[in-house]
Amino acid sequence: MRNKTAFRAMTVGLASLFGATLLAPVAAQAATCSFFSIQDVGVTVKGHHCRDANNKYVSVDGYVEDTKADGKSAYYGIYFFKNGTAVGSGSAKIGGKGKRANFSIRSSQPANTIDEFTNLV
Repeated sequence: MRNKTAFRAMTVGLASLFGATLLAPVAAQAATCSFFSIQDVGVTVKGHHCRDANNKYVSVDGYVEDTKADGKSAYYGIYFFKNGTAVGSGSAKIGGKGKRANFSIRSSQPANTIDEFTNLV
């Protein structure tokens, strides 16, 4: 199963939330994150996609779970892209029904799109 996500800049300053009367300088933005869940035959993946405060680097934290007693391992893979060019990748794998593997994968270069996939191997 494949899941492609394009990230858009998400910038909301305090001034836009409270009107133009804000006199103090606006602080640096925090990272933006979103929850994701992928369920496929024998594989469940749950976690968060996050963008750093500068909206350049992507991090993916979560777990992959083997949900099928078939002697195979559950596999989660991700590719990071910048304007259509692959700039990095990562993966996590676990075998044994009911077992989970936590992962923390970061793009080493700025990225604006990710391509995720699951498989039994």
